[in-house]
Amino acid sequence: MPAKKSAKKQKETAAPPKKSGRRAEEMRRSPRRREFGAGLCFLLGVFTTLAYFGTDALLIGWLRFLFTGLLGWGFYVVPPAFFVIAAILAFH
Repeated sequence: MPAKKSAKKQKETAAPPKKSGRRAEEMRRSPRRREFGAGLCFLLGVFTTLAYFGTDALLIGWLRFLFTGLLGWGFYVVPPAFFVIAAILAFH
């Protein structure tokens, strides 16, 4: 009967490869994407807040129609949520 191997090779867990190069350096230096997202969420918050009051403009009316159609009464939670998301993205 053949002898069993008692020593098994264990898999070594390697750390995930670190990003290197110019792109990784740029991402570390300036968080442009996060700031852009914060500005976009802030603007959407302003526009949806204006939609509370029935402002009849093309973009605002479309946003109101979209969010009331998707969320119903939950539409009234959307502007504060946009402002909170903008604050988190801006000050993170």
